[in-house]
Amino acid sequence: MKRLLAVLLAAVLLASLAACTKQPNSGNGGDADMINPMVEYDTLDEINGVCGTALSLSALPGVTEPRYYVIGGDLADLRFDSDGIAFSFRGTKGTEDVSGIWVEGGTVFANEALSERPSVYEGDGFVTMRWLADGIQYVLTAQSDGVTYERVRGVMNRLAAGTIPHGSEYVLLEGNYADPDDPDIAVYIGTLGDSVYVFVNRMDTATAMTNWTMTARFDRAGKLVYEDCRCLTGSVDANGVYSETTVSENGRGWFTLERSADALLSGAVLRWDGAADETCRACVFERVTE
Repeated sequence: MKRLLAVLLAAVLLASLAACTKQPNSGNGGDADMINPMVEYDTLDEINGVCGTALSLSALPGVTEPRYYVIGGDLADLRFDSDGIAFSFRGTKGTEDVSGIWVEGGTVFANEALSERPSVYEGDGFVTMRWLADGIQYVLTAQSDGVTYERVRGVMNRLAAGTIPHGSEYVLLEGNYADPDDPDIAVYIGTLGDSVYVFVNRMDTATAMTNWTMTARFDRAGKLVYEDCRCLTGSVDANGVYSETTVSENGRGWFTLERSADALLSGAVLRWDGAADETCRACVFERVTE
């Protein structure tokens, strides 16, 4: 995640923006700002229909007073409050930055390539995330005094997941896992935009361990496939100094998700096919429930 160090010149004013949104002057003369009409609608389906987007709040029940707008005829803007934080969730088929947040030199994503992997900026009083899904640009902004990415990461990941193939499954897989046949192995799975981050730790002795880290995506066959597995060993010597050695990099393999009616929610089981990677062995990880 990049930390925004530039001076904030203007931010999204979620609570006060009423009838229009302003864009920068093109530099060709005329008014300092160009006004885009902002039209309020009654439902989320209406603004998605007008703009061809897929904004959704299904992964975030209990939000208060959602408001639905279309800006300039092609930018869907969903606004809501959650846990005392004001959010703006935008979608458009355009590629220019529509965050509405200005910093010295332009908008926050003006020089950022639009990608399926989300870009995140954290500034003074706001956090904003931008990504591409199915040809649609999405920008999600949280605004509150002292807000941080860590505080809103869960909300952002859940909402982003609704726009990404298998996204809801990625989010629901997040959590701690264990190998029932080896109590020395601990596993953590976290969401990382359009993929999951997998961390596997095995305590070989009281002072030595082996770690595997990778990012994985669902393929069309439903496997969690990775191509970037890094394996390293670490140990602590008699003087308490830790050192580590890289064993391998860019290992390939996959996890198979064994599904049941509620597997993703309470009893997910992931089978790691070690045959695809010399540095790991075939094993099964079960979700650790509280």
